[in-house]
Amino acid sequence: MIDTAALRIKANIETDPITGCWVWQRSTTGGYGRVRSNGRLGLVHRVAYRLWVGEPIDGMQIDHLCRNRACCNPAHLEQVTPIVNQLRACPPLTHCRRGHELTPANVYKYRGRRECKACKIDRQRAWREANPNWRTGATSTMPKEEAA
Repeated sequence: MIDTAALRIKANIETDPITGCWVWQRSTTGGYGRVRSNGRLGLVHRVAYRLWVGEPIDGMQIDHLCRNRACCNPAHLEQVTPIVNQLRACPPLTHCRRGHELTPANVYKYRGRRECKACKIDRQRAWREANPNWRTGATSTMPKEEAA
């Protein structure tokens, strides 16, 4: 018996000659292809993995090594733990957006987030330069007669 899901997948992909991705050409949700298999709608990369590689282990996720969500090439799919999948999708930052290295000596925690100490020092220095009277308590840059 021929699996209709396999035929449907092969009929609705376009092979990228550069990357080798089997790019799904039909309906997608969030970039992931959708296909009907065994009467149920499923993600095409998971269906392809089941058909050509085997059933994934419970608790494991199928990761796209090519980073293309619409790809269903079994050679581009790997079974990984949820943590590995998340780290591959969003690797931890090594530098802040201004280019400072995020080392333990240059990072502090603020409200549960990592913040760059060098950027904080730069922000404080810029504020103090813009507000030269901050030590006297007069933070306004407007003259006193106009402030009233």
